[in-house]
Amino acid sequence: NYAVEQDLDGSRKKKFHTVKFIDWDNIENNDFLVTRQFEVQTLSGGKIIPDIVIFINGMPVVVMECKSPFLERSSNENIGKKEAYEQLRRYMNERDASLGEGNPKLFYTNFFTIILNKYHGYIGTISSQYDHYLEWKDSYPFEKGDIADSEDYGQNILLQGVLEKRNLLDLMRNFVLFETEGGVTIKKVCRYQQFRAVNKAIDRIINGKDMITRGGVIWHTQGSGKSLTMVFLARKIRRIDKLKDSTIVVVTDRIDLDKQIYNTFLRTLSKVTTPVRAETISEMKELLSNAQPQIIMTTIQKFENETEEREVIENGVKTTKSFVKEYGVLTNKSNVIVLADEAHRSHYKDTAANLRAALPNAVFIGFTGTPIDKEDKSTRRTFGDYIDKYSIQQAVKDGATVKIVYEGRKEELQIKGESLEEIFDEAFEGKKDEEKEAIKQKYANKRTIIEAQSRIEDIAKDILEHYKENILPNGFKAQIVCISREACVKYYNALNKYMSEILGEGFEARVIISGSQNDPPHIKEHFTTKEEQEKIINRFKKPLEKDKLCFIIVKDMLLTGFDAPIEQVMYLDRPLKEHNLLQAIARVNRTSVRKFDDVTITKQCGYIIDYYGITHFLEEALAVFDKEELGTPMVSMDSLYKEMLSVREAVMRMFKGIDKNNLDALIKVLEMEDKRAEFEIGYKKFSSYVESLLPLHAGKDILNDLKWLSYIRAACKAKYTPEKNMDISDCGEKVRKIIEEHLKSKGVIQWIRPITLFEDDFKTKVASLTSDEAQASAMEHAVKHIISVKKDENPVYYTSLLEKLQKILDETENNWIERKKKLEEFIEREVKKGLESEAEKLGLDKKQYAIYQTVNKVVVGEDIAKEDSAMYIAADTEDMVKEITIELDELLKNSPLDWTVNPSKTNDVKRDINLLLIKKYYKTLGKEKIDKLIVEILNLAKIHYALKE
Repeated sequence: NYAVEQDLDGSRKKKFHTVKFIDWDNIENNDFLVTRQFEVQTLSGGKIIPDIVIFINGMPVVVMECKSPFLERSSNENIGKKEAYEQLRRYMNERDASLGEGNPKLFYTNFFTIILNKYHGYIGTISSQYDHYLEWKDSYPFEKGDIADSEDYGQNILLQGVLEKRNLLDLMRNFVLFETEGGVTIKKVCRYQQFRAVNKAIDRIINGKDMITRGGVIWHTQGSGKSLTMVFLARKIRRIDKLKDSTIVVVTDRIDLDKQIYNTFLRTLSKVTTPVRAETISEMKELLSNAQPQIIMTTIQKFENETEEREVIENGVKTTKSFVKEYGVLTNKSNVIVLADEAHRSHYKDTAANLRAALPNAVFIGFTGTPIDKEDKSTRRTFGDYIDKYSIQQAVKDGATVKIVYEGRKEELQIKGESLEEIFDEAFEGKKDEEKEAIKQKYANKRTIIEAQSRIEDIAKDILEHYKENILPNGFKAQIVCISREACVKYYNALNKYMSEILGEGFEARVIISGSQNDPPHIKEHFTTKEEQEKIINRFKKPLEKDKLCFIIVKDMLLTGFDAPIEQVMYLDRPLKEHNLLQAIARVNRTSVRKFDDVTITKQCGYIIDYYGITHFLEEALAVFDKEELGTPMVSMDSLYKEMLSVREAVMRMFKGIDKNNLDALIKVLEMEDKRAEFEIGYKKFSSYVESLLPLHAGKDILNDLKWLSYIRAACKAKYTPEKNMDISDCGEKVRKIIEEHLKSKGVIQWIRPITLFEDDFKTKVASLTSDEAQASAMEHAVKHIISVKKDENPVYYTSLLEKLQKILDETENNWIERKKKLEEFIEREVKKGLESEAEKLGLDKKQYAIYQTVNKVVVGEDIAKEDSAMYIAADTEDMVKEITIELDELLKNSPLDWTVNPSKTNDVKRDINLLLIKKYYKTLGKEKIDKLIVEILNLAKIHYALKE
């Protein structure tokens, strides 16, 4: 809304009237417009042409970029998506602001951006990084069969689910928010499961028949944005007329989680409504007793039973006894909505009963990151049935989280019940039987064995070796989970003993544990205040190149509600069961994209490295859940290896029957665009699996296949898309090193970092390549690169060069030696010297020659202008073209310096060109040619005559 000052009826009194840009309540009152190829002037005077722009009441609210379906097929590794993302960044002028290659004004009223092709549809915002553009996979509230196009392709699902008028306005109003993280404001749009869950919950709250049917459970796996789903739900409740006077109570079961969610609400909703955090029981009771339309944050512990002292007479003797006070009603209002986080276990005990007693008519919505136990009838009694489910598998498939890979390490040191006796006997080998028995009775248990110094030192060394080989190359960090605080300290000491020797200098570990003043000094040494813990956690979350704190060691803390995307591995040396197991392992499933030295590193998976032996009771622990709902929370290293073999087989099969040493024949297989796309996707999948398995689980045969496929890929890029570098920056560091070393040894590293034409040692670099094919490909790339860079400077000349190049390529298709020879001549004769030579013949400089060729093309016709010679052009026509060129050059040189960035001055220059041409050449050229010439000369002038900083 916007307040506008208006003078009504000619009176002197001015009044302010509220203008609504969008009518949220009456959808049809709005004007919806979809444009195709909407042209926008850039800051530098050029133009951008987004594929689709959606306007509401004249405001551009959605920008969409569309790509060929051949560029991405059923994979998360998408070429088309990457290209579209880069285009959107260019339109926003976010790649390099100094270039002025886009126009941010197009995005001043933008709510979100979309990337489409036939098979997939992705949504993000102006601040989304590439990996944050996620697919919209549900057309809710419409069924797939309701989609206008009968095919339920990803594109159609997004169009229906996001751009149907009601959904679009709902998303714009209720599901876009801003968060400030590390001083940077980030604009976020919801994911499809969040939109679906919130709207299902709203439907339940409004239309349910009683307290149970009005509530329910939202199970969204950890890492899928559960806290923001609560924010979106609270925000929408506050904006619905029937619900806006509700009191929203957010209940958690831990103080740190309460603080975390409070901060999330504060960051995202402070402009809508400021949440209130109940610090004490009395404050909480006061807030609920006077339930107002606000958001109250509290913990379940504040509903624990209180006791009171009463005097009673027992056996004739007066005495004082403690009694549990009955928890009274705080409010009978039915417009109280409770959002309970981690809605399992803690909410079914006495505290839950007290919460119910305090708010007897409230609606309860439970949120959980783990599914409901099969035998757990309490959840449904407390909250009702599921409202929405979003499983671990779905989150991994969507790219919302990464898969978790499990590996059991040091089998001989794992603690198994049946082998405890053996471990004990071995530890006390020199003792007599009666001594052993006495020791066993007093000291021996699993924990004693687990805390053994020699065992912890062995594991600490293995952790450091594993971290160095598997995690450190990509710059991620680790968490170590111990059975006791004693074990935490022992791990800390053992890591420090060997860390500099194995990892190098500067790396650090810290312990985060709780304790009391009665603890021994070596435990108290690691006590930290809440503020100190926050500092440690903030350090841990920083990139490794900024802070080398790479290990945090814990017992119970940070196992739930702790989000650190930089954590890739959890080293586990303690038993975990059921919900605790699922919550703990999810610490490593957060997606993460790191940028370092112009290299992009994507977290491929999270690792659980097990030294305790939880697999021995993993099945038992997970049996309490419905397997169909839960699926497989962790993938074993063996399973990952088998998946890799399947992917490898698929991509290798593309070259079945072809001589492995015949590069020409291998590349021929990839001649068609769709085949190249299929190969690219298969290759990326294969390399990502190898990255996850390296170095211990990828044998020589696997690496040899990866190297061979990399060689084919490099050659393919050089042949079919040489104007684009072969980019391996998004591969993992382990794989990237293997590929680079192999391509260097094969003499094709230049296909990754291409030679440019005007380098002083261009000929020397080309000659250093080991084959005629490599040399010809490098020259072809260099020519195409210079044409793509300079084409806008003189479109006519460089378009003709491209056609001549293509003619050479067609004539020498199967002859690398002949191609190399012809390209050498072509580069020297026409690419390096041709333009200057032709300009000199006419007595023109490069700028004037560009205008000359453009005028020539319009005046004599495009086909004649393409010929090598001007022999077909009448002499008087040639003189006229040259005359027009000189006059236009003079006009443009004397135009205002800022005419390309000042719209009114641009129009002045356009008018001057028009007057010049009409005044002297109207009879010869006619209106159609003049109009065409004005457009082309203006585009050219914005390059050659623009203000240069």
